[in-house]
This record gives sequence, structure tokens and C-alpha cells, in this order.
Amino acid sequence: MDRDDFRNRYRHLQYGGGTMARRRSRPRCEHVLEAETRLANALEYLNTLKWSAIMGGPYDSEEYDRAILAYRRAARAAQVARHVAQTSAAQTPAAA
Repeated sequence: MDRDDFRNRYRHLQYGGGTMARRRSRPRCEHVLEAETRLANALEYLNTLKWSAIMGGPYDSEEYDRAILAYRRAARAAQVARHVAQTSAAQTPAAA
């Protein structure tokens, strides 16, 4: 998922409500974007290690374990960032 697809998916968080809501929700959305980017990078690295081992390349079990832990941390951080953005957007009062 590229940056534009991500922005379109979370457009309601960026531009929901009035002027104040827009100012408050944009940094939250950027936080979600950064967390999702870290998650995608961790998954890409994990898949690179996995396919390297499958294709007969070097395999370091400790490095693979670290990659799994990094992916899990990134997945949890992305989940928390999404949750915070969604609950913050829901609690932001609409402009009068």
C-alpha cells in the first residue's frame, strides 16, 4: 500500500469535522502512516529472510527470530496507532 492509498483510506480521519478537527486529526493520521510504514518494512524484511532461507541462501535463526519480534512489535504499534486515531476521531466534536 503506497502513501496515496493509505491517505485515501484514512481520509475521514484527516478531514473529519471542522477546522479544529482537521488540525488535530492530521498528526494522528501521520502517526498511523508512520506505524503502517514500519509494519510494511518489517514484513518485507521478514519475507526476505524467509525466502532467502527457502532458496538455499544463508539462514541465521537468531536474525530470523529478531525479525519476527520486530514484526510483532510493529504490528502491535500499528494496531495501537489505528485504535488511537479512530477513538480520537470519534471523540472530536463536530464543528458548529
